[in-house]
Amino acid sequence: MNAFRAMDERGQLAHDVGQRPKALVIGSGFGGLAAAIRLSCKGYDVEVLEKLEQPGGRAQVHRQDGFTFDAGPTIITAPFLLEELWALCGRRFSKKNLKAKPNSTKVPV
Repeated sequence: MNAFRAMDERGQLAHDVGQRPKALVIGSGFGGLAAAIRLSCKGYDVEVLEKLEQPGGRAQVHRQDGFTFDAGPTIITAPFLLEELWALCGRRFSKKNLKAKPNSTKVPV
């Protein structure tokens, strides 16, 4: 299921997945996920492939012996890029609209 509003070339809501063009994104790091979201908002039926066990690319966490190691950035220095991505999808980027799911391994696009 697509988590964002997909529009067809006329700006109409695309209801039928079979009518939408398909896109394949390889890698689920920040760049891959952002590309998948952008394509999805443009009306594509997007599939994301990831070779690792969980999404995140370099922003993953590693767990070993009861410890959690952060492998990625602990701070995002360009939040305006996230605001732009949300706006492209007709949403507003704010703390009250975000819901963290730290244990989720599925990435809806």
